[in-house]
Amino acid sequence: MAPAVQFTVNPAGPTSLVVGGPSGQPGVEVRNTGGGSVAPQTVRVTLPAGGILRFAPEVGSQLVLTVFTPGGNSSYYAELDPNSNPTSLTFRNVDVSSSEPGAVSALWVSVSALQVPAGPTALTFNVGGQISHSGEIDVSRTDRS
Repeated sequence: MAPAVQFTVNPAGPTSLVVGGPSGQPGVEVRNTGGGSVAPQTVRVTLPAGGILRFAPEVGSQLVLTVFTPGGNSSYYAELDPNSNPTSLTFRNVDVSSSEPGAVSALWVSVSALQVPAGPTALTFNVGGQISHSGEIDVSRTDRS
């Protein structure tokens, strides 16, 4: 019998990007719904189809998954050549949650916009087999601030 799922994955807040502008960090929230620690998970992040977005390096040329828990930040590095222009990234043995029941963690990656889609878009996060879109990503041609 498989162990009970001890966490949920849901979209985080929205992200706004400008084509050719700075990167943004769309992500998801992971909530510990169990009574103890969540085992380390494999996290796969996939770009939307159509070449709208690309993963953006955060640390030098490294593509990074950042996890913010009530205990602080952790960074996980993609196992690939960032010059390969990947459409998905896989991170292994990711501590996705605090051991406190009800604790919420945030997971995100950096992306930049290459073109404007027909409407809002999102990344797809697969966290230990649970799939959720990131928060909505709104892409424009010019900065709206």
